[in-house]
Amino acid sequence: MTKPQLILPFVAACVLALAGCNYNSYVYRIDVPQGNLITEEMAEQVRTGMTREQVHFLLGEALVQSDFHMNRWDYVYYFNPRYGKVQLRKMTIFFDKEAKVERIVSDPLPNETQADEAVLGAQIDLKKNTKE
Repeated sequence: MTKPQLILPFVAACVLALAGCNYNSYVYRIDVPQGNLITEEMAEQVRTGMTREQVHFLLGEALVQSDFHMNRWDYVYYFNPRYGKVQLRKMTIFFDKEAKVERIVSDPLPNETQADEAVLGAQIDLKKNTKE
């Protein structure tokens, strides 16, 4: 075999191999929501002086309850949409020595409508918010 005859099958194999690579995002990717979806309305129901049981009833199980920080519950929501920016929102509830809510610190939270739209794929933009 001559040199051009050896190069042609190699080039053809490379072209076929690279044809399988797709950089145009035609491959379907699902939305990935993880954690606790907490809305403004849910957070507004939590008041200082509430017990852990009352908070658990309103917001559900906290995503992070550390043995090293017994007086703190962290509600974290992570959403990786198929298109757009990754969203990460946190809400932390601090309890006093009597296991009652002392203060609440949170990122901006969506209202019910915004949360529904975000789950369906809309992009929402929230500003920083601290509630104490």
